[in-house]
Amino acid sequence: MKTFKIAKENITRLNLALHYIEENLPEKLTLEVISEKAHFSPFHFHRLFSLVIKETPNNYSIRKRLEKVASFFLHQKEKTITKVAEAVGFGNLSLFSKAFKKFYGISPNKLDHL
Repeated sequence: MKTFKIAKENITRLNLALHYIEENLPEKLTLEVISEKAHFSPFHFHRLFSLVIKETPNNYSIRKRLEKVASFFLHQKEKTITKVAEAVGFGNLSLFSKAFKKFYGISPNKLDHL
């Protein structure tokens, strides 16, 4: 396996992007906006992010949203699935349900029965 040396400045800039994603999950997170926050071109940012984080910026954002959803379900059970999905940036309930099932292996509707 080939190893790469990543400049400390680039790691710092990637950390800016990670922080921005986590602080803005409810917002529409585009590659252009996130890469701009890290002061990279979208192409270079995507390549470097994927190399260092081992997933694409989009997949990372989705995973972080789904992890936040799980936290809501554990600590704020009174909220509906729709409200929770919207609170973390899933504007489409169908896409949320598919992503949730793919990530956790169960439908979010099944959580009411746990």
